[in-house]
Amino acid sequence: MQKNVVIEQPNLDLLPEKGMFVDGKFVIDPSGSETNHIYAATGKVTTNVPMAGRDGVEAAVKSARKVLPDWRNMPISKRQEILKKFGELYAANVDRIAQLITIDNGMLTKAARNSVALSVQWISYYAGFADKLLGEVDEINPGRNIAYHIREPYGVVAILVPFNGPAHATCKQAATAMAVGNCVIVKPSTITPFMPSLVAKIFLEAGGPPGVFNVVPCRGNIGEMLVSHPGVDMVTLTGSTETGKAVMAAAAKNVTPVAMELGGKSPAIIFNDANLKAACQANLNAITSQCGQVCMKQSRILVQAGVYEKVIEMTKQMVDQVKVGDPTKDSTGMGPLVSESQCKEIIGFIERAKRVKGCRLVSGGERLGDGLAGGYFISPTIFADVDPGVEIYRKEVFGPVLTFTRFETEEEAIRMANDTNYGLAASVYTEDYKRAHRIALALESGSVLLNGGTLLGASLPFGGYKESGFSAIGGIAGIHKFTQTKTIITSLS
Repeated sequence: MQKNVVIEQPNLDLLPEKGMFVDGKFVIDPSGSETNHIYAATGKVTTNVPMAGRDGVEAAVKSARKVLPDWRNMPISKRQEILKKFGELYAANVDRIAQLITIDNGMLTKAARNSVALSVQWISYYAGFADKLLGEVDEINPGRNIAYHIREPYGVVAILVPFNGPAHATCKQAATAMAVGNCVIVKPSTITPFMPSLVAKIFLEAGGPPGVFNVVPCRGNIGEMLVSHPGVDMVTLTGSTETGKAVMAAAAKNVTPVAMELGGKSPAIIFNDANLKAACQANLNAITSQCGQVCMKQSRILVQAGVYEKVIEMTKQMVDQVKVGDPTKDSTGMGPLVSESQCKEIIGFIERAKRVKGCRLVSGGERLGDGLAGGYFISPTIFADVDPGVEIYRKEVFGPVLTFTRFETEEEAIRMANDTNYGLAASVYTEDYKRAHRIALALESGSVLLNGGTLLGASLPFGGYKESGFSAIGGIAGIHKFTQTKTIITSLS
């Protein structure tokens, strides 16, 4: 099927201007370095990308701090007006944005369009929340004092966004932070540098003041400088657990508050009485959605003994029908991984799992060649009879790989699901709703999806337990994430 595939280089006219986006302008930082962006579907260079250096970070922090008092004290109705216009302009550019997301990280263009719609929902939701930053009366002691507390923005927020969601992560974090009066400095992944700059430019076109929304593409050591900069008041990260640990260490220099959504190894528990079609459809989505590069998607599939082989076979049949190829085509079911290094890492996991005694390769397990050989394509991969102690069961693979493990009882399923360092999301499939809710309460996870539920809405808090991070985004939790509490006590005596 891949032999006759020809994938063209993308339309480079869609790329934003080069450089940092600081104080409302694209600027090349002479103190910075340079890297190449690679199109994931072909493995070929699209363009060179200037990286910011130390001077760039200083310029971004200076720009954000200069405009902070005006943005923070702007009439809330005006701030809302800007954010609403931001959402409208973002929605009006859906085709360009979706195509650029595909260029940036290889996401299917049809999926990128859905991502744009979701981002607009987040922007609009928090635009509406801007005038709902409510305080609360805490204590009234007649004749002596009145106490109340209010929530205030941190100030300048550094936002570190991941390669798998450079546009959506930028929109939802920046919109939430800015809605309550913060200014932001976004650091993209070095391998997906384009989207945050375009998002920032659209915000400027919506009437956003220069300096409120800055973007600084930079390498790790310069990113560390941003995180530990005394002019940065708060840091939020979406990324791997390893990166999260490094960011916490850097932020500790100034005791800068950190919020983070990190890795996951999400379990799905499928009982004998489950709707197997729905469960297997979720398995398929987990493996094909962004080529498995989604932290919350189920990747450890725990199946009760009575339907174990049936679930594996149903999932295999669905997976084997997936068309892997050009991410710009609507007929494509799964695109490439984001980079060569990511591709090699996933292949390493697969090859080591093949050598594990008793670990059964059911489908896939190879890098695709012929017409797809230049890009970063791996066949959707399924392993069965995976022991809970082996690497591919325990570590976050972050690719198109599912593992299947058998269980007998509800108690065993809960124990197996919780036996992990992660706790981002989990899924349960059963027609017994008392059991479903009982298990949901027992799982050590920030989110639990029952019978195919999805976690997409801006009004829903989303965050992790354990090494999957802390501090949720979404709903009122998102407001709390980007604000700090001040208590005021008035003496009446």
